[in-house]
Amino acid sequence: MSGVVIGIAMLMKPQYVVFLLVPGLVVLQSTERPLAARVQSLLIVGVATAIPVAAMLGWFAARGALDEMIDVYIRYNASSYSGVTDFSLRQRVMGVVRYFLPWPRAIALLAMLVGSATILRRDRRRALLIFGWFLGALALVVSQGKFFVYHWAVIFPSAALLIALGVSSIIDAGTPAKATPSADTTSPPFDIRSALGAAMVLAIVLPLARQPASDTWHWLRFVSGRDSRAAYYARFGLDDRSYVAADQMAAAEFIRANTTDRDRVAIFGYDAPVLFLSGRTNATRYSYALPLVGHRSSSAFRAKYRRDYMASLADVPAYVVVGLLFSGKARTLDEFPEFKTYLARHFALERSFGNVDVYRRLDGSPATP
Repeated sequence: MSGVVIGIAMLMKPQYVVFLLVPGLVVLQSTERPLAARVQSLLIVGVATAIPVAAMLGWFAARGALDEMIDVYIRYNASSYSGVTDFSLRQRVMGVVRYFLPWPRAIALLAMLVGSATILRRDRRRALLIFGWFLGALALVVSQGKFFVYHWAVIFPSAALLIALGVSSIIDAGTPAKATPSADTTSPPFDIRSALGAAMVLAIVLPLARQPASDTWHWLRFVSGRDSRAAYYARFGLDDRSYVAADQMAAAEFIRANTTDRDRVAIFGYDAPVLFLSGRTNATRYSYALPLVGHRSSSAFRAKYRRDYMASLADVPAYVVVGLLFSGKARTLDEFPEFKTYLARHFALERSFGNVDVYRRLDGSPATP
């Protein structure tokens, strides 16, 4: 079963193959089993891991999209996450250091070190398994070289286990040995180790609870009518405000109010919520800009995707939405001159909602790009 789960994870990113280290360590440490049985177990895990990946390959191949899948799954990941030219070893190490520097995570790291020493002293086999689990997850984060917040989620299960072991070890060390019952009913002395363990738990948990508590508070203000819908959803977005949920929703409502169910909308940017929330039909098969804008995509596939995109726009849609583009709108449009010319010829900017520009089709625009 573990192989199947790892294979499913690999459908997101092939780098998740690193987690084969965990069942591999379990099998290799089963020294009481014959060598042939352990090899057989490893083969079963490998085959189980390959099943979801093979099913994915077959699904795309049956639909004539195997080349595109390889471009996204293999070439894109190799280019985007290898980071050979982008991040030196020193930068990767500093990425890990910076993550653990804030005091809640620094305390968590301290508890993990105590937990590591504890499990190593008690059970070396289990220690090796947990260490392999954590270090494999950490290697996955480091190999991607971007250190996005969500990338770190893969270390949480093994890190939580080490933290729990560390806190438990600290508290247990302060628990006095059982004594002979006596008639003395005075209060026990203050247990500094138990207090330290409790303080560590609070120091780790309370900062984690701050954001959910804030989100719950704002949600209560929204459902009670104290905050408007726009004000509530304006809180969700990128730090530079280039992408804001309230702007996406406002643009979708504007398009829905000015179109019919038969009208089509094209998206050029990372603004799929506008399309889906408007309830209108996508004029192309592209709901985000990555295949079109050259962000680590091969030039051959990019040209192919652009031809397909422009062909879909031969029947001019009612609206085109140009929103979040990480290289900037002006630069991205300059690098896609066919679309820039098409947009200027057939559309006029009607409204902007934050960074979301909504272009309306000019009256009498011919059905040719």
